[in-house]
Amino acid sequence: MSFSLFTSIPSRSNFRPLVDNWERSGFKVTSINCGEEANILRAAGLDVIEVESAQKRLKISEIMHAIAKTGLPFAGFMNADCRFIEPIDAEKIGALARNSLILAERIDVNDAGGATNVLCYGFDAFFFDTATLKSLKDAGYRIGKPWWDYWFPLVMQRSGLELKRFSCPILLHTTHDFNWDHESYLFGGRTLQAEFPNLRIIENGQPDAVPTFTHLWNSPTVLPPNINVATAELLSYIPAFVKARQDTASLEREVEALRNSNSYRVTYPLRLATTWARDVYAKVFAERRSAHKLRDNK
Repeated sequence: MSFSLFTSIPSRSNFRPLVDNWERSGFKVTSINCGEEANILRAAGLDVIEVESAQKRLKISEIMHAIAKTGLPFAGFMNADCRFIEPIDAEKIGALARNSLILAERIDVNDAGGATNVLCYGFDAFFFDTATLKSLKDAGYRIGKPWWDYWFPLVMQRSGLELKRFSCPILLHTTHDFNWDHESYLFGGRTLQAEFPNLRIIENGQPDAVPTFTHLWNSPTVLPPNINVATAELLSYIPAFVKARQDTASLEREVEALRNSNSYRVTYPLRLATTWARDVYAKVFAERRSAHKLRDNK
């Protein structure tokens, strides 16, 4: 029996290569959409669950309640712009997901498929036991908006599921401009802080995603089915490499900004004079030391 993978595909997107990628892992793919988009996707030959919604971007609660109504014991949900790095064994996921929710990370690439300096600090696929989905309450989060990928696993954990994480990223994502604004980021962070007051989310009035991401990332790990240990270890190093490149790029920007600043230009003569004086002093000191050494040896 194929493992069901749900998503919410924008009808105007180039979705066929992604669907083919998911199906190569053995998933039965179903998109969950509002009426207008559902009709377009159905005409393109996709399996679709249609839900009534005032917006094209569905609420996470609407999506999960639609999955719950299927009666499936296990399911997966993935963002519609991600693909598997290499096929995984979909049929083995059910055993891993029993009484659990498994988090899956991505690696960002550019249009040419090359590595970027972007670390997403998020999760783009979830594989889970559906037993508690019916009780999922609406908190206002919509697909494609920030913070939902933290809220969903946290509320599922609170409902009794064990959180797990695949031991390495299993997805690729081609970078694009953000589909959300700062107001959405503030709303999501503040909503999550209100629901989970013990988490450190709001700092000086602004949300900080890193502590919550780290909290979720520290969940016990499981090996992705059909990916061997050596490959998983190699893939697991990539986020650290990206973070190092990100930090290096950030430091280079800070240095460049400093060099272009007024204070740097104003103090440049003083710094140049200080460097010159230090070099002269070192030279004179070395000459005197050499002279004293030569005299002592006579």
